[in-house]
This record gives sequence, C-alpha cells and structure tokens, in this order.
Amino acid sequence: MDATVRSPYQAPEGPIEDSASRKRRPFFLAPPAHKLAVMIVATLGLYLIWWFYRNWRAVQRHEGRRRAPVWRAMFSFLFAHGLFKAINRIVAGHDATARLKINAGGLAIAYAVLYLCAWLPPPYWLVFVSCLFPLLPVNALARRYNEAIDGDLHRAEDAFNMWNWLGIALGGLFWLLILLGMVLTAIAAWLPESR
Repeated sequence: MDATVRSPYQAPEGPIEDSASRKRRPFFLAPPAHKLAVMIVATLGLYLIWWFYRNWRAVQRHEGRRRAPVWRAMFSFLFAHGLFKAINRIVAGHDATARLKINAGGLAIAYAVLYLCAWLPPPYWLVFVSCLFPLLPVNALARRYNEAIDGDLHRAEDAFNMWNWLGIALGGLFWLLILLGMVLTAIAAWLPESR
C-alpha cells in the first residue's frame, strides 16, 4: 500500500480544535451590575427577556428537566420566584457551606410589582425600569457562582458586545422619542387654547 494514501478512518494528525470550547459561556447570564442596569434601561426592559431566558436555560441544563424557558422569560413576572429559588438551590448545591442566599419570595414580589408598573399611564409607567433593583442581588449571586465554577470564563459577559451596543442605540432612539413626546405634551398643556 502506498504511504501517501490516507485511510479515511485514520485519526487526524495534529491538534484538534474543539469548536465547543470557543463558544463556551458562563453558566448563568450574570453581567456586572452596571451592564445589567444599562441594558435594562436602554432597551426599555427587552433585555429582561434575554436575561430570564438564558438563566432558565441554565437551570434546565443543570436539572435536566424541560422548563419552557421562552415562555418563562416572556412572562417573567409570573415565574421570577421559581428562577430565584432555582438559583438559590444550585448555589447551595455547589457549596453547602455558602452563606450566600437571596430572599427569593420577597425579591420576586418586588420584581413582579415593579414590572407590572409598565401598564400604568404615562409618565408613571417609567417606574417599570426600577424592576432592575430586585434583580441585582439575584444577578450578584449568579455571578459569584459563575466565578466559583470557572474563574476566567465568568468574565465573558462583562464587556458590551455588538448586540449590546445595537440595543443601546435603538433603545436610545426610543428614549429620545419618549422624552420628546413628554416635552411636547407638557408644552401643549401650557399653551392657551385657541378659540
């Protein structure tokens, strides 16, 4: 047999690149607090859907049960308590001596109430963006867990990527339109009516 002919069943020579390792992400989506706040405010809360989706997917992977993460993310105000409890459970399972724990019930109620403020009439609906405050302790706990299981990888979500900047730009345009509408409404209320 000729030495130049290779068998298709022969193992490849040289290092094999693992494409999965290049696409690895931290276990939970737990960006720094400033990035979480900027993304929630700039995208008028749309980032909340992504945050809940990614974290429900992490819980689903960890527990091996189907969780319907899309629907749980879309109706996050109904399912926040379940996610917060699951994050508590996962962190406690990783380190039973850890004293890090969140009040899942209280934070979920606060989140749901603030989230539902989006249905209030203008300008009171703006209270809605404060729903990020109950998420901060949950995000911090998930971030500590990511750091504990993979110290280097947990920083993969720290920087603003192209999609984040696009969301900030589009959200910024919407915020400008909202502010312009509020200013024009206030000016129209001050102007005397023509008869």
